[in-house]
Amino acid sequence: MGFFSKLFGSGESAATPGPNPEPFPGQDRENGVTFMLLYSGIPQFSFPSLKKRLETAFGTGVQDISGMADEEATLVQIRFGDDEVTVAGLYIPYPDSVLDTILPICHFAAADKEKFRHSKAHILLSCKSTAPAPHVQYDRLYRIAGCLLAEDGGAIGIVNEAAMTAHPAPLIAKTAEERDRLYKEKAMPFMSWLLWTGGCVKYVLDDETIWFVTKGNHQFGLPELAFKGGPKEGNSTMETFNALFAYMYFYRARLLPGHTAEIGGLKLRFSALTEYEELFEGEYGTLVVATM
Repeated sequence: MGFFSKLFGSGESAATPGPNPEPFPGQDRENGVTFMLLYSGIPQFSFPSLKKRLETAFGTGVQDISGMADEEATLVQIRFGDDEVTVAGLYIPYPDSVLDTILPICHFAAADKEKFRHSKAHILLSCKSTAPAPHVQYDRLYRIAGCLLAEDGGAIGIVNEAAMTAHPAPLIAKTAEERDRLYKEKAMPFMSWLLWTGGCVKYVLDDETIWFVTKGNHQFGLPELAFKGGPKEGNSTMETFNALFAYMYFYRARLLPGHTAEIGGLKLRFSALTEYEELFEGEYGTLVVATM
């Protein structure tokens, strides 16, 4: 039994991609992945050492590394063919106004969140590209973040304003552990998906009702997903969202209102939003997922 049959069934109502699926709107534009790496102090970099780490990390994949990095400033540009990554140091605290919106909805401990509010510097990592898929761009940036951490381990964590998410710096290494799966399988490894998109945000209506809504799918040209469930359904909902993300992204499958699907015996139906549009509507729309 193939991937689609196991996960999504084979009936006429099942959502399946055509033989030549068209890209989503966000996958045919010049895109760029960007996030910030926050530090508890002013990072101490050596450009020659950092350049050597980057060359080791990427091998022949990198064409040129230029710039400077020391205790006063950091500005490094890394070229991958026609693509360019910028690493720029901003040696000032990260604004609380952004953290006030993002930290309350993140999935990690309050004590670790508090550390984000005491940054002394932050490093911009930005990838501009017209060709490589967003997951390739993210992998590049996280490899570079790993090199920065190897030079100075004082990083607090990553803030991804576009996806309304953040996470502590030690989790950067988790994506390296999943790299083989990211490229060898048509699936998005769970931890990489969680870190890069934020998984989902919880909107608690009452003691029994929660809306689980993704906020970072649009970075990959995909619609956001929403599910109305209960307090004990968080883990299963994120597993479902992760599987649907992989199906839409790697197979460029269009899931639309009225489609149905099946994941491991769980039958799903998709519909359009009918409430909370201002909160839940994504750049490429939002699909409400419901069990049948």
